[in-house]
Amino acid sequence: MTVSSFLTNMTIRTRLAGGFAVLLLLTIVVGLVGDRALESYGQRSNIVAMLGQVNTNLTEARVEEKNFLLTGEAQAVARTQAQGDRVLELTNEIKPLLAVAKDIETLGQIQADVKQYQRLMGEREAALERLETSARIFGSSLKAHSSLFFASAIFEDMRRSERKFLIEHDDASVKAYLDDAKRVQGPLKSAAITTEEKDQINAALKTYV
Repeated sequence: MTVSSFLTNMTIRTRLAGGFAVLLLLTIVVGLVGDRALESYGQRSNIVAMLGQVNTNLTEARVEEKNFLLTGEAQAVARTQAQGDRVLELTNEIKPLLAVAKDIETLGQIQADVKQYQRLMGEREAALERLETSARIFGSSLKAHSSLFFASAIFEDMRRSERKFLIEHDDASVKAYLDDAKRVQGPLKSAAITTEEKDQINAALKTYV
């Protein structure tokens, strides 16, 4: 029996029942597909929202980094580290929601970079503390001798170049700093102090540079 003859021999009630069953099946299928689409859309929206928060936290970390370079405040480093921790928490929440291998790999690289950034911030804090200590020692050794007034003025120029480099990363500031380190030798050599005192000051200068 052909399909056309089979349909012709069906009663109207059977046809209506069959049509209703087909319509019901299509409605169920469309509903399931719609639910999955909405779930997928909601998941993607959630990922986008969390990535936006990741970006915000990274921006705030950079702001705190610049605050640290301007003020030398240790709490700024702690706040930077806290922002990094929040980024790691968010990316750990995002990872199970990703299905594409490339996206998972990219997220892993972001986490590795954030951890390296936190480590470097800790190292930078320690390095700047050493720099500040050596600068104060050198500055104090100059101020201890009134005949080193001009050397002290050059030292202040060095400190300005130092701060400019730390904030702006300007290579010209490094050159100016090193030029002043050589220039300070002039008033130091002609100063009315003992050779031993000059050697101590030069040692402090070397440590600072």
